[in-house]
Amino acid sequence: MPNRLLFLRPPPLPQTEDEEEQRKYRAKVAAYHYKLSMVMLALIVFTGWALSPLGLARAQNVKPQIQEALAPVEAEVQQLKTILAQVTTNQELNAKRLTRSLSNSVASEMRFMQAKRCKLSNAEEQERERLWNEIERKQDEYQELRNERYNLPNCAEL
Repeated sequence: MPNRLLFLRPPPLPQTEDEEEQRKYRAKVAAYHYKLSMVMLALIVFTGWALSPLGLARAQNVKPQIQEALAPVEAEVQQLKTILAQVTTNQELNAKRLTRSLSNSVASEMRFMQAKRCKLSNAEEQERERLWNEIERKQDEYQELRNERYNLPNCAEL
């Protein structure tokens, strides 16, 4: 029976004269015909249902329904994009303001240190050197913020 495919061939004919075996064979053939007709009927009913307006969804019918269902989601996504753009713009403005404020603060500190350095006498060379190193460190900070060095006024300009 391994070579017998499901529902494609009836059961094999018995090679006996026994009436009981023949009755069993006829019952098997009847069951086979019944199964085959039920499968065919199910296939016909399914095909009819699938092709009817109530049957399987067709692409032309589904696309408008999907678009209708996605319309509120797309509107919400668009709204979120607008909000995100506003937040990004505000963040960029705040970052610029903060950078400007920090760089002005660093520049003010450098001017203060330069003024203090200018007031020191030549005898206080160690303190002048310390202030100069501090000013250089502040110059580095300023350059990180503004991508340029601060034009520090000389002692005559202060």
